[in-house]
Amino acid sequence: MSDPLSPGLERFIIFYNIVSGPIYFIINSMIMITVIRMDNTRTKTHRNHFITLQGLLILTDSFFSLGCCVCMTGDLAFYSPNFLLPPFLDMKLCMCVGLLFLIAIANCYFSSVLARYQVVTPHDSPARYSQLQENTLRYMPCLMFGIAPVLYYALTESEVSPEEVSELVPWIAEYPVHLVLTLTTHLKAMFAGLWCVHMFFLTFVIVLFSRMVTSLRMRTKVTSASTRRAQNSAIIALALQIFVPLTCMVVPGFGLVVGMSFSFFSRDFNALTFLLFNTHALFNSAVTVAFSAHYRQSMAEFITRNVAVMVLTTRNVTQDENSQRGRNQGKRIRGPESLSVQATTMRTLLSTPRTAAVISIDT
Repeated sequence: MSDPLSPGLERFIIFYNIVSGPIYFIINSMIMITVIRMDNTRTKTHRNHFITLQGLLILTDSFFSLGCCVCMTGDLAFYSPNFLLPPFLDMKLCMCVGLLFLIAIANCYFSSVLARYQVVTPHDSPARYSQLQENTLRYMPCLMFGIAPVLYYALTESEVSPEEVSELVPWIAEYPVHLVLTLTTHLKAMFAGLWCVHMFFLTFVIVLFSRMVTSLRMRTKVTSASTRRAQNSAIIALALQIFVPLTCMVVPGFGLVVGMSFSFFSRDFNALTFLLFNTHALFNSAVTVAFSAHYRQSMAEFITRNVAVMVLTTRNVTQDENSQRGRNQGKRIRGPESLSVQATTMRTLLSTPRTAAVISIDT
């Protein structure tokens, strides 16, 4: 094993595990609410799929924020900081649920690309899929959900005890380690097969994109420079809508592979790569806003409007407090003045003879 983590990195990882989950949830939810509030019929299909995909990504990141995994020498140590597991959910089930979330994200993404292909391809084109073919292609990836029960029974506990894991990895010593698993040959083969299936669907997505580009070029004949620019803009927008969501799946997965590859050389680097576990929705939100002027303008208007409402509300509250303070001060000033006026009136009445006589008779 390599040298232990530095104390500064340990504190940073603990702080990150506590803070990152709620912050990412707020940012991603705000962007998803902004997209929901937008009413654009031209991108209605892409908008609905984006909302579904973003919702799945937020749920997945929230699930992964509840726990984290550390890769060591051929073993995976699962633990759950700041999270109490319910009695019916052990760490094996947690791993299977996380895998189901990832498969659902891939299926939702493929379904959105297929729907986009059907919208772009003309109805009379022979390349367009029929309703039966579309439903078959859309629901065929759901067969990957069957790998979850196989994975549950393929997981084997490691000979390393949780106490030894706490000694080997100091920065999780304060948290309960629920299960330590060994990457067996069958488990590695299962993950490799799942990776190959995803690569097959990714290749199919690239084929669909090439067909969509061909359909766009054949639909409109280029007769001027402006038409060519409009056609290129449509192709670029289509490419962004298809390949931008891949970032949310490629970056965390790439970090996982790199961390496992370098776990024998640098434990610090390995621990840092696992911090990408709950960044699926964050990358999707950031890249979508960065590459979409429409979303970026809507986000700016949303933030500006909310800030203006907050400033106006604060100003009204301040004005109400000032007016209330002025009224209270006026009451305090009028109190002594009214008493002095009453005393002056009594002295005036007593000084008159008639009033004095009446008072003497009454007494």
